[in-house]
Amino acid sequence: MKSPRLLPLLLFFVVFILTVPVASAGDTPRRYVASIHPLAAILREITLGRAEVSRLLPPGGSPHTFEPKPSDLKGIASAQAFFYGGPGLDGEWVQKLPIVLKVSMLKLVPEAERLMMTDGHEHPPVAGDADENEQHQAGFVDPHFWTDPLTVKAMVPQLVAELCNIDPAGKPIYVANGERFKQRLDQLDRELRVILKPLAGEPLLLFHPSFNYLIHRYNLQSAGVVVEAPGREPSPKFLMELVKRIKEEKIKALFTEPQLAKRPAQVLAEAAGIPVYELDPIGGVPGRESYPGLLLHIGVTLTKAIISAPEQGKR
Repeated sequence: MKSPRLLPLLLFFVVFILTVPVASAGDTPRRYVASIHPLAAILREITLGRAEVSRLLPPGGSPHTFEPKPSDLKGIASAQAFFYGGPGLDGEWVQKLPIVLKVSMLKLVPEAERLMMTDGHEHPPVAGDADENEQHQAGFVDPHFWTDPLTVKAMVPQLVAELCNIDPAGKPIYVANGERFKQRLDQLDRELRVILKPLAGEPLLLFHPSFNYLIHRYNLQSAGVVVEAPGREPSPKFLMELVKRIKEEKIKALFTEPQLAKRPAQVLAEAAGIPVYELDPIGGVPGRESYPGLLLHIGVTLTKAIISAPEQGKR
């Protein structure tokens, strides 16, 4: 005969087993992989509570020059989908990846929000789609859309719809997360307007055209770039022209990127007598892990560098 003391305990376990929900096939956690950190950070905002999101490139890796290793291919083989930027960023090597479903996040950006890139400077938004295998003679769609939170907000409905097509059972979560993320993006936009306000009228010389969307959204002044494409070294003549421009336009600082070689920027800055600061468009390190954290870091870095940089002729 069982002890009376054990009866309440046995009854508890019976009730517990009968009331705990059993996960169905539709509740199986999903797994998505993104090429670079900012795309993974955006995906995490939408898939929170429904899917695991990882990134392929490590912090400091450049999507322009990345070549996947066999160990990288193993990591994405089990993912439900692979999300990447698009032509001009990571389009070429992505086509070699052994995963059926590849989603270009650039293609989810509404046409009216896209910028064209031809010479490293921003251009007004244009209609039209950038084909994966062809680029317009005038240039191609700038793939660095994530540097503008309102462009990301405009993309959210298309991203939510794409995830719902991949995982219909997760639709309530994706939709709810998307609405919450859009509200946070509005708040982020307001914060960036305050942070970037001191930059009004200040010419910004960047190393690589990674921030055109940010410049365009917040009416900042672009003074050009040092390197239009990774691996394309600027000529001595071009660097001398930049030195002249720096002095004529009273440019206060030059910004490099941690994913790219710094030597050309250092040579230019030394010749022009201006300081060099690092501006990270990708993040994925402490302080730049969430999407809002990355954008706020970019805004604060830009503003602090310009405010603290010495005036031309006072060095």
